[in-house]
Amino acid sequence: MQKFTKEQMNEIQKGIFENIDVSIYANPKFSAEQMYAIRKGLEKRLDVGIYADPKFNAEQMAQIREGLENKVDVSMYADEKFDWKQMWQIGWGLKDGLNVSVYTNPKFDYMQMEEIRRGIKINVDVLIYANIHFNWEQMREIRQGLEHDVDVSIYADPKFNAEQMAQIRQGLENALDVSIYANNLFTAWQMKQIKDNLKSNKADELQNSATNEYETKEFDKKENLDVLLTKPFMLDKDENVFEDNNIKNEQSDQNIHCTDKQEEIMQLDDYKEDEEIKFIYENDEFDTTYVNDIEVDKIYAYSIGENELIAKDKLTLKGIANVYNEAKKLWFSKDLDSSINKYVIFGVDKDGRFYKRRPDKVNFEDNSKKFSKETLKSAHNLKEMLDESFDFKMFRLQDMDIIDSSYNTNIKQTFAKLNNVDVEFLADINIQDYEYEDTLEENIVNIEI
Repeated sequence: MQKFTKEQMNEIQKGIFENIDVSIYANPKFSAEQMYAIRKGLEKRLDVGIYADPKFNAEQMAQIREGLENKVDVSMYADEKFDWKQMWQIGWGLKDGLNVSVYTNPKFDYMQMEEIRRGIKINVDVLIYANIHFNWEQMREIRQGLEHDVDVSIYADPKFNAEQMAQIRQGLENALDVSIYANNLFTAWQMKQIKDNLKSNKADELQNSATNEYETKEFDKKENLDVLLTKPFMLDKDENVFEDNNIKNEQSDQNIHCTDKQEEIMQLDDYKEDEEIKFIYENDEFDTTYVNDIEVDKIYAYSIGENELIAKDKLTLKGIANVYNEAKKLWFSKDLDSSINKYVIFGVDKDGRFYKRRPDKVNFEDNSKKFSKETLKSAHNLKEMLDESFDFKMFRLQDMDIIDSSYNTNIKQTFAKLNNVDVEFLADINIQDYEYEDTLEENIVNIEI
C-alpha cells in the first residue's frame, strides 16, 4: 500500500476537487512541492508529461511549467543537468526571442548565463566572452566594454580579474593610454592610482591647451606618474611623490608612505578575492557633506543607483534578517535587467565593528538566517582590520568612503569615534606598514559617543 504524507494527500485532494487526473502525480516518489508543480500545470491544461518526472526537483518543474505557459521551446532546457536558475536564464532568453544556444551549456553557472543573455539582448559579440574560463564578473566587464564600444581585446583575458578589467575598461572609456598599466602584475588598486594620474594629466593638458597657461606645482604630475611606474616611491597624504627615501624621516608627521612597487606586488600575491571586500571603483571622488547620521547598533539596507534607504533595524540577527528580507522583496519585484537593482547592507556597532555585505552579488541566494550569521562574522573593528591583509584594510576603509559619498552618511566618522581615533587619522594612515599598538595612543581623541 502506498503511503503519503499529509502534505502529499493535500495536493491529491486539491486535484480531485479540481477534477483533474491526479493519477499523473499520485505517487509517493513525488514530494508535495513536485505534486504542486504538476497539479498547477494540469489545471492550465499544459503538457505536464514533459516534467512530471521525479528526476526534476520542484524548482526545475516550476521553470519548465512557466516555459510551457509562455509557449517557448522548453526542450532547450528541460534537462536535469540544468539547475532551476540556469533553466530560468534560458527560459528568459527564449521568452525574449534570443538565440539561447550560445549559453545552453550546463558548465556556465546562471550568473554567467545572465551576462551572455544580456549581451545577446543588446546585440554585442558575446562570443568574445562566452567562455567558461571567465567568471560572471569578468564577463560583465567585457560586456560593458563592448556596449561602450572600446577595444576589449586589451583586457578580455582570464589572467585579469574583474577588478583589474574594470580599471582598464574605465581607462579606455576615458581615452587613456591603458598600455601603461594593462599588466596583471599590477593590483586593481595600483591600476586605479595610475589611471587616476593619467586622467588628471589629460585634464591638465586640456586646460593648458585652452588657456595656454601652466600652473607651477611642487611636483609635475607626469613626473609623478613616471616615478610611480618605474621606481620605489613615497606618497604623502596629498599624493606627492618623493624619490629620496631620506625624506621619510623628515616628513614623518605627514604619514608618508614608502614602498617598493615590486615588493608590494609580491606581498599581495597571497591576496584572495572576497566578494565582501571588493572596492567599487565607479566612485572616484567622495562628498564630505554628511546629512544622514549613522546610528550605532543599527543595520541599514540601501539601493545602489537610486541611493534610497530601503530598511533600517537593530543590529541583531533578527534585525539583519529583516532588512535583508526587505531588500530581497524589492529585488524580486524589479526587472533584473535594471542597472539600479543592486543593494548594500551596512552598519557599525558600539564596539566599533564595521559591517558591510552585498547580497545582490549572489542574487539573494542565502536565506535570511544564514545571511545574518555571515554578516555578524564579517564585522571588524579598526584593530582587527589592521591585522588583516593590505587589500582588506584598503578596501574596507574605502568601502566606508563610498557609502558616505553615495548615501550622504557619516559611517567613517562614526567608526573613527567608536575606535577612539580622529577621522583624519584614518585618511592619513599608512596601512601597509602601520604598527597599530605603537601609534594608536598618540592619535587617541577624547570623544563622547
